[in-house]
Amino acid sequence: MTAATLEGLPLHQHGVAGAVNVTAQQIGNSVGLAILVAVSTGVSGGATNPADQLSGFHAAYWVACAIGLLGGLTVLLTRFPKADTAPSASEERP
Repeated sequence: MTAATLEGLPLHQHGVAGAVNVTAQQIGNSVGLAILVAVSTGVSGGATNPADQLSGFHAAYWVACAIGLLGGLTVLLTRFPKADTAPSASEERP
């Protein structure tokens, strides 16, 4: 992810881009964990017995799996250029 963040940027912008990358990772981890806890608690009804919490954990794992698959699909569809498009002269690397 860091390599993708820094790709195509001039050297003097690498520090800022790296900081934005790390910040996005930290925010994503925090928000993602909060979402999964909310899903787990919502499905299990706030149960305190570990056996009763299991259905909530399963739901949270399925949500995490769906988000991961959606993220991977998004990367596959947006990251790679179409085969019939040639890069312009300004996009080519020296």
